[in-house]
This record gives sequence, structure tokens and C-alpha cells, in this order.
Amino acid sequence: AGSIVVVILFLGLSTLAFMNLEGFSRRDAFYYCCTVLTTVGYGDLVPATNAGKAFTMAYILLGLTLVTTCIGTIINEGANMATAGPPQLPTVRRELRSLALAVLLVLLVNCIGASWAIYVDGVSVLDGFYWALVTSSTVGFGDIETSEATRTFNACYMILAVGSVALGLGKLVEVICNIGKVRRIEKFCSRGVTNELIAEIDVGGDGAVSRLEFASYMLVASGKLNQNDLSEVMALFDQYDLDGSGSIDQDDVADRKSTRL
Repeated sequence: AGSIVVVILFLGLSTLAFMNLEGFSRRDAFYYCCTVLTTVGYGDLVPATNAGKAFTMAYILLGLTLVTTCIGTIINEGANMATAGPPQLPTVRRELRSLALAVLLVLLVNCIGASWAIYVDGVSVLDGFYWALVTSSTVGFGDIETSEATRTFNACYMILAVGSVALGLGKLVEVICNIGKVRRIEKFCSRGVTNELIAEIDVGGDGAVSRLEFASYMLVASGKLNQNDLSEVMALFDQYDLDGSGSIDQDDVADRKSTRL
């Protein structure tokens, strides 16, 4: 909720600023803010004053850091709400299904934009989809002339379209990585537990594999955890496990503090 408020306030205050600096109408100022924030940048509205240009530079730097971070947080929160419930083991089918849903979202958003341009501006079907894709991909050539009604529609549409395409491309990369992890897990599980595997996992050299050793090996083998990160975590544990008992209690913490003093 906080991230949404930040985005709304940023766009609202920036709209007011460009209204005063450039004399844009409220709609045009908001439209201009959206074209800059999404990096679509058609070029149909540009700052004419030095103050407007200076503010645009600050707006770009702040917008592409603060607001995009907030938008990423909003997307992540939405994804977490969608996946709420008991954790499920990843499978290739589940990953492909999530990718298919993301692709459908991208297609739906582009179809909405294309349909608007076709029926409102009277462009051809090809030009309609061309305009929608140029917008959603942030290429923003600006070579398709659109009406005032489309500018009003596009002020909100481009945020939705660009966000959907970014989500789809991010999901594509995520699915490719996750499928690789699933394949590694499946390969590992198909081997079963053998004496060779026990010897490979057995860091302590006692001929047995503990629950922690098995879990640590699986996390690294599946690509969910980097070996260096695991080593750093275990090194931190060892710093507090001064008596070598394999566990940390309040006495260990007190002893650690006394040795540092």
C-alpha cells in the first residue's frame, strides 16, 4: 500500500509541476509524466523552457529509481498474494503454466491497445498492433498519429502495457532459470541415495549424513543457494558455537560477547 501511495504522489506532484513550468493541461502533463516514467518517450510533448528541461532531468533520475523500485515492490506483493498458501514443489508443468499466463496477459494488453487505436483512430489492424507493441515495449517511435481521446486513454494504458510486458519478460527469465533448477532436482532425485552420494555430501567425514548436510547439499545442487553464501553463514554459526556443541544457546552468545570485549 505504501508503494502505491508513493507512485500516486510522485505522478501527481510531477503533473502539477509540469503544468506550472510548461503550461501543459492537466491531461497533457500527466500524459507527459507517464511517457517519461515508462521510457516510451513518443516525443509528441517535450519541455520548451529551461526550467522544464531541468525538472525533466531530475524527474527521469528520480522516477527511474524511486518509482520503478516501488512498482517492483507492488508486483512482488501481488505475486506473493497470488501464491499464498502451502508451498508447492516446482515442476516444469507449473512453471510453463505460469509463463503461459504471463504471455496471455501481454497479448491481452496489446489487443486492448490495438483495438482502441483501430476503432477510435481508424488505423489499420497492422498499424493498431504496431502502435500497441511500440508502446508496450517502450520503443515509442511516435510515428502513428493518434487522437486526443487516445492520448487520454494512453496516459493510463502505457503504464499498464509497459508493466505487463516487463512482467512477462521477467517471468520468461524466471521460468528458464526455474526449469533448469527443476531438471537438476529431478536428476538428483533419480539417482537415489547411494554410498557414493553419502560420501559426496558427508562434509564431517563421519560416514553419515545429517539432515542439515543433506538440506545444504540440496540447496546448493538445485541452484537455490550459492556455496560461498552457505560457507559464510556456516562460518558465522561457528563464530558463536565456541564450545563446538553444534548448537547455539544464550551462553554461547554471552561468551562471544565477552571474547569480543
